[in-house]
Amino acid sequence: MTRPRLVFPVILLLAGCGSSPETHYYKLSVVGAEATHAAPTTAPVQVTAVHLPPSLDRLERVVQSGPNRVQLSDQERWSAPLAEMARDVLSQDLRARLPPGAVVMPDAPAPKNTRQIVVSVAQFGPNADGEVELTGDWSLLKPGTDDVIGRQPVSLRTPAGRDADSQVGAMSRLLGQLAAQIASATGTDVKNRKPPA
Repeated sequence: MTRPRLVFPVILLLAGCGSSPETHYYKLSVVGAEATHAAPTTAPVQVTAVHLPPSLDRLERVVQSGPNRVQLSDQERWSAPLAEMARDVLSQDLRARLPPGAVVMPDAPAPKNTRQIVVSVAQFGPNADGEVELTGDWSLLKPGTDDVIGRQPVSLRTPAGRDADSQVGAMSRLLGQLAAQIASATGTDVKNRKPPA
């Protein structure tokens, strides 16, 4: 006598394997601003690098859930490397705030008198207090050299919701705020400044 085949449980098992959570991809966006229409009075600038710590330089979205704890999400990923995306968006935000010709985009050929901007990030993303923060510093370099003209600290925070869309939007706004700071400082020589007390 032949035993009945166990087809039904196998079908259920296969159906269960096909129901993995959907992966969502996120990107930073440019924050609009009205450009200045005056002619540039100083040498152009180019954002050559945004340096992120290894804990943030990954495709998974990172959320700090405590002083010594972070959460990584396999279902929430960046659509491109975060450092490159931040550099490109910051450049576009900066171009929107400075006169035409004052900003050279990252991958474009730069004139010899172009000053370089390098951003070193300590923290960029949601923290455990329900905010999104951007901390670190940015430096302005002499054209064609590694000589630093000036360096300024960055410490920006803004409230954000608990969902990914809200947090990514807040990160984009902080890049816009950083662009506004750089735009107001690069018209003249940047001096080393201490953080406000």
